[in-house]
Amino acid sequence: EHSGPDWHVQDGGNDVSGNGSVEYPFATIQHALNSSLDGGEIYVDAGTYYENIIWPEDKTGVQLIGEDSETTIIDGSNTDRVMVISNIDEASSISGFTLTNGSVAWNGGVAGLYISRSDLTVENLRITGNTGGTGGVEVSAASPHFKNVLISNNIGEYAGGAYINGYWDPAHPIFENVTIV
Repeated sequence: EHSGPDWHVQDGGNDVSGNGSVEYPFATIQHALNSSLDGGEIYVDAGTYYENIIWPEDKTGVQLIGEDSETTIIDGSNTDRVMVISNIDEASSISGFTLTNGSVAWNGGVAGLYISRSDLTVENLRITGNTGGTGGVEVSAASPHFKNVLISNNIGEYAGGAYINGYWDPAHPIFENVTIV
């Protein structure tokens, strides 16, 4: 039985017989997020993970760490948003991934990364090849800190790269070394 605080995900792991340890990693990032404890770290090996991830709102201080942003890929399979993060604290972070192939209807919102009411750190990410109302990133009523992020080749009806939505509550994201193409 593995109880963290470090969790491991590997292409070829197993969500049923795996326990999240180095020896018996999980197969999916979603399962690791669901299993993680507050303050835990999730290490994801290089590979392509075909998932549409919803970060659990009850987790605090979780660090989601991909091996390398060019070789650790979360692929939305052109079926939905790649990742949704809502109501996450500023002690949490995500780093070291490519988020790609998110696809939603033109009026269906963001396809790549949606952040709402969350002030986490978003670092060393590549958000590319997503299509929706907003292709790349939408920040809504949140103040995340983006560092070393490339947002490229996304297609959107409202915004291809990034959409900052402060309609209901202020949105004050910080962009540090961010390229939008």
